[in-house]
Amino acid sequence: MERRPFLKSFTAAALGLVTGSSAARRIEGSFGQRRRPEVSLGTKVATVAGLKVGGQVQFAAPHAGSGSGAVQGLLIHPSAGVYRAVVQACPHQGCPVSFSQAQKEFLCPCHGSAFTQTGALIHGPAQRGLSPFTVTVSKGSIYVR
Repeated sequence: MERRPFLKSFTAAALGLVTGSSAARRIEGSFGQRRRPEVSLGTKVATVAGLKVGGQVQFAAPHAGSGSGAVQGLLIHPSAGVYRAVVQACPHQGCPVSFSQAQKEFLCPCHGSAFTQTGALIHGPAQRGLSPFTVTVSKGSIYVR
């Protein structure tokens, strides 16, 4: 192909691409904003109104590192405006922990391990703390992920 016809074809194609993409952007803009992917808040486990200070709620929800299945968790409301959630299974042998509002600790009834409100290990026989969930409060609902 000769240079002049090649350049004409190339220029026409390039102009068509620029014009087409510009037109597509204008059309998209006239029909509303670009869609953004939904950011998941996680699993709704309670409402702010339904979980009073000192209260706790058991739930099942997916947890990072646990594969694809749901795990049992425990959501607590130890003080005004504070919500915490942890995987309920003690890392020692899997017994379900409970939260003592009086002691402000998660306690394992099987072998006596104790954990802070955030799930950090206080004393064993467990060798590590409880795995936390991320807690989000939005529009009066409490979510974990």
